[in-house]
Amino acid sequence: MKLGNAGIATILLVAAGIALALAAGAWFRGEETWAAIALTTGFALVILGFWRAKRYKANWRDEPASRSQKAFADKVGISYPPDVTNGQLADQIAQNTTR
Repeated sequence: MKLGNAGIATILLVAAGIALALAAGAWFRGEETWAAIALTTGFALVILGFWRAKRYKANWRDEPASRSQKAFADKVGISYPPDVTNGQLADQIAQNTTR
């Protein structure tokens, strides 16, 4: 199974939540050093998670068009090349189906 940018971003954000929870627990126990380490780790994971999520959203247009997207284009009578991308077909669909 291939884990894409969205999956990795989700894992990073969950790990960040765990690290931040550990930081809060360490802080309330009076373990300032461990709290600072966990807090720094948590914030770093949040930044990495959002960065991966942003990369995923930017790259969707470059991936090959899905079968369902091609089926919809066929249904509404839009022609497209065999190697059409998500972004190209989305733009064609938007142009031909707006009122």
